[in-house]
Amino acid sequence: MNVNKRERILLLATVAIAVLAGFQMLVLRPLMGDSKGARVRTALSVRESARLRAVTDQAAAYEKAFADIRERVTTSDSVQREIITMLLAIESLAEDSGVEILENSHLKDESLEYFDRHTVRFRGAGDTEQLTRFLHAVQNSELLFKIRTMKLRMKNNRLESELEIVRLGIRDEVEP
Repeated sequence: MNVNKRERILLLATVAIAVLAGFQMLVLRPLMGDSKGARVRTALSVRESARLRAVTDQAAAYEKAFADIRERVTTSDSVQREIITMLLAIESLAEDSGVEILENSHLKDESLEYFDRHTVRFRGAGDTEQLTRFLHAVQNSELLFKIRTMKLRMKNNRLESELEIVRLGIRDEVEP
């Protein structure tokens, strides 16, 4: 086959372009794809690391809050001691708030799976500000009281309240 100079140049240029295209398709694109994938994986790893760091920080905060609450939640003593502690604390909160105590008595106890629930009935009278201070003090008490029910009524230009106040005590030993 006799090929002139111009055809030889065109043939060499075509072969060179084909070799360059093959090199690009077989070598450069996979390498570029790998580096792009590595950048994406790195970005995802950085994002996941930041998320795990935030979760770790939250876990530390939750552990601290749990430890604080655990210190305030006592292990159930005898039922009598728990009730006496509740009645005295509620009486003290009422006196500090200026609420007149009409009744402060034990209502009932319930034994649940891991804890005991003690309920006290409180009746008191005072003005709106005094009762508000008392309710706030009960809800934010160190003994973790919760108000289950509340009834309010006006009587002789005074506000009377009737509350069921609950406290939980954790049992060390669980009954079978």
